[in-house]
Amino acid sequence: MERLKSVEILDFSVMFESHKNKQAEIGGVLKGDLAKSFGEAMTLGEALRGSLAGLDAPARAVDRLLDRAWSGLWKNLMAWEHSLTEDETIPLNKEERESRGYAQSLRVGLLGEGLEFLSIAYLDEWRESGLRLERLEGLFEGNLTYRQALEKLHLGPMVRRIERLHEMYGRALGITAPKETLSAFVAWERAFFRLLHGVFFALGDENEGERNRKLSTLLLEPYEAALERGLERRRRLRESGVAEDPTAPK
Repeated sequence: MERLKSVEILDFSVMFESHKNKQAEIGGVLKGDLAKSFGEAMTLGEALRGSLAGLDAPARAVDRLLDRAWSGLWKNLMAWEHSLTEDETIPLNKEERESRGYAQSLRVGLLGEGLEFLSIAYLDEWRESGLRLERLEGLFEGNLTYRQALEKLHLGPMVRRIERLHEMYGRALGITAPKETLSAFVAWERAFFRLLHGVFFALGDENEGERNRKLSTLLLEPYEAALERGLERRRRLRESGVAEDPTAPK
């Protein structure tokens, strides 16, 4: 059996509604411990749905804005590098070379070699965004912190917007407040994974049969569709250039 994959928290609602609408049918197919596991997952899913009420649209909107803000900071630093590109026929002078190196070191030290972290799952993206914000107070060079170095390049307003959006993103995802939302998601996910493990174990290698087809249609297809929605989001980000080749001109 392949390793089960996590559904992103904001893709939960559509999947849960599908299971809720077909709850009686699914319950009729599952027997014994599997029926009990399904009941537990649905009970915890109801609690999670209540915690998420009203959060979907704001979180998605903040996610898009946070992606654009990080991408904008990246592109501003890359603009320094591209505008000071070395050419063997027209070499950079000392000031230009130092300025280019300064911007490059600042970009790589703060952000790394790319923006791939913007195209991962919501909770993971929030954590990765936070790690980069923590670096702002670290020492860069010349006794300047990364924050002070960005201020020197007049990028302070962009940094402060990222910090504000990051904090809003955490609230919208239920991470920073209310914390019960994240706890509810973890509890539901564990129960749902226990159910899926039980279903896969009970079915074994059975590829045919009415029971298998019903479970696939009623229980597994909504789960797989939720996973695909998360993948599609990351595809769109890659196609939009957010996680593109960091060496490509902007």
